[in-house]
Amino acid sequence: MESPELATLIGAYYHEDFDTVWGALDEYLENSTPSERQRVVGEIDLVLASAEGDAEVERFLDTLGNCVDRSKEPGGYRGWLEEIARRVRVHLGE
Repeated sequence: MESPELATLIGAYYHEDFDTVWGALDEYLENSTPSERQRVVGEIDLVLASAEGDAEVERFLDTLGNCVDRSKEPGGYRGWLEEIARRVRVHLGE
């Protein structure tokens, strides 16, 4: 699945040196354009619609360079992506 904007978010902001989960997202929001933010939400929606379970979401994010472990968090990787999309939508004023 092609997800270039999600790859940018995960690979550039959630690499091994990220500060906090939501701080990394805040940095992305500061450095991205509205069209990039809209694309990342669309790409997240596609990932969530096509992935059959949390393990599949995790594997996909790992291919993008993800260094965040959400396996033991409520909602897991799926919930994390849902929350990222929600926060980006709020930032877009949706």
